[in-house]
Amino acid sequence: MPSVLDRTEGDIGLGQLQRWFHGRVIGPSLSGEAQATAGLVAAATLREPDEVVRPSAGLTPERRMAIYADMYLIRIFEALAEDYPTVRAMVGDEQLKMLARAYVTRFPSRSYTLAHTGNDLPEYLAAAEDLEDGPLLADVARLERAVNRSFHAASSEVLAPSVVGQVPVERWPELRFRLGAAVEVLAFDHPANDLVSAVHRGEPLTRLSPQPSWTVVWRKDFVVWRQALSEPRYALLAALRDGATMAAAVDATQAVWPGPEQELEQELFEWFADWLQEGLFAAVVLPPDRAQIGATLRPLG
Repeated sequence: MPSVLDRTEGDIGLGQLQRWFHGRVIGPSLSGEAQATAGLVAAATLREPDEVVRPSAGLTPERRMAIYADMYLIRIFEALAEDYPTVRAMVGDEQLKMLARAYVTRFPSRSYTLAHTGNDLPEYLAAAEDLEDGPLLADVARLERAVNRSFHAASSEVLAPSVVGQVPVERWPELRFRLGAAVEVLAFDHPANDLVSAVHRGEPLTRLSPQPSWTVVWRKDFVVWRQALSEPRYALLAALRDGATMAAAVDATQAVWPGPEQELEQELFEWFADWLQEGLFAAVVLPPDRAQIGATLRPLG
């Protein structure tokens, strides 16, 4: 399929027509200078609307196309404002509109749904050199993106505490836990969760200094939840997320545990009881020499 319309052909194929329409919609809003959108904008110039679109009873082809072009950035802004309410509160509507224009020039929407429009916003904010508080905004956007992804994630099995109880104590160091598809474990350089919580409670925002923070996001009963984590809780959950055995995950936790070592065992028990109750785990896995126990306990291999 050619990248632009062929002037020598009178007919337009479906792919060419789609590319022309896409470029015609985004062209009036974007400069076309960015590599991601330049081809689409160029494709839109190779046909005039009256060559492709029929007039309606009251509108010319140009005006019919202009309706879509006029709405393009408005819908992008609305999608970003809905998915990133804390970013919106931090920068204000006018700056978010300018960000939306620059953002879709660099990361044009490639999905049939607006739910994915802002998927690259955290990376865009992190790389924006002329944006005040860019790293802070990027952390907040990462958390709000995780909330959005958790809401749209596929359903997973939920590991029942009774299944875990079937594992002999001596085999616990070998266990690996699989997190559900809607679970995200995140580390930040700023207190992102505090800002997101403040906006959800309708509280005024205050400028916060950089400070490491950790958060887990998950979905339970069709509701997305967020919970701040201490560094040891994050170390354990992140290690399990990355496929570590229970023994290796506990070692990672001990490395950042600030209290007496004998207190950690009780804390671990309480953390796991809480996470199992909230449905964060989809399965528990044993090495291949162990027979399968329960519907969601699986051997490795």
